[in-house]
Amino acid sequence: DVHEWQWNRTFHELLDYKMEHNTTNVPMSYGGLGLWVFNQRAYYNSYRKGKPSHMTPARLEKLKSIGFEFDLGRKLLSAADERWQSRLNELKEYREQFGTLRVQKSKNPSLYNWCQNQKASYRAKFKGRHSPLKKEREQAL
Repeated sequence: DVHEWQWNRTFHELLDYKMEHNTTNVPMSYGGLGLWVFNQRAYYNSYRKGKPSHMTPARLEKLKSIGFEFDLGRKLLSAADERWQSRLNELKEYREQFGTLRVQKSKNPSLYNWCQNQKASYRAKFKGRHSPLKKEREQAL
């Protein structure tokens, strides 16, 4: 079957990617392999809901055997939390270095912008508007 042959060929591309990057989470920007990985997740979601899908038990087992992550929802949230925590740590280092939390744009433009976004989110939350600032993050600030 030509489709099975093509699936296996791309699976082996994924194995090569994993060997080089230590992950099976290929970004969409990576090209054909990124799209293939995206599609495997979509096929899996249809398969587990009992809908028609290109996912088969054999493919599912092969993907599971290499640690393929089918649901990135939690991982993406935790990655965002890690980035946020990293910025907070950067702000603490800035305070230690310069003795203030008033980040100067000229000294660290990206941290300055992050701080401006945190302030805007806090103001929006304070005024009862929609805000991405979670309670835990607000307390950490």
